[in-house]
Amino acid sequence: MGTEWVSPLRASVGSDPLDEEAVFNVLRNKRRRYALHYLKQRDEPVSVSDLAEQIAAWETDTPVRDVDPGDRKRVYISLLQSHLPTLEDAGMVGFDTDDSVVRLTETASGVDIYVELVPEDDIQWSTYYVGVAAFSAVFLGTAWIGVFPLTELRPIVWLGFVVALFVSSSVVHHVHQRGRRLGHGGAPPE
Repeated sequence: MGTEWVSPLRASVGSDPLDEEAVFNVLRNKRRRYALHYLKQRDEPVSVSDLAEQIAAWETDTPVRDVDPGDRKRVYISLLQSHLPTLEDAGMVGFDTDDSVVRLTETASGVDIYVELVPEDDIQWSTYYVGVAAFSAVFLGTAWIGVFPLTELRPIVWLGFVVALFVSSSVVHHVHQRGRRLGHGGAPPE
């Protein structure tokens, strides 16, 4: 087995936990997010060549088998010269230079909390829950003061409706967020 490369920065940082700014600095680059996504999907050491090929496929929106060799080479070089050292400096990957193999570290599992990505055509979940709470308050207030047809329902039905609304919202939120995490499902989240 080859030797594991440890950069001077990583050696000076040691095993201290990452701070929020360091995590955001690492994750601000799409290629690094793609690399983490692929490594989390594989959950085993991966060759730099395979990693570069998959990232190039995602970037060009083509199947891996159709990736242009030039695109693969550009990704491969940038991984070796920039992105893998940055990820290694942050303690998120281990890189064996002799075998050109990359693996996730335990630190990488803690970055998911920083990656709630909200697409342009989507709303933040906090805004959604404020809306659900406001709707529920208006609904219950209307039922409480006796507006027809809510007067025909028992209070337990009103409360059951509100609870069902929050439970169904939570389930949808959970399923939606799983698909937005690094390492879950096919292509990485943007």
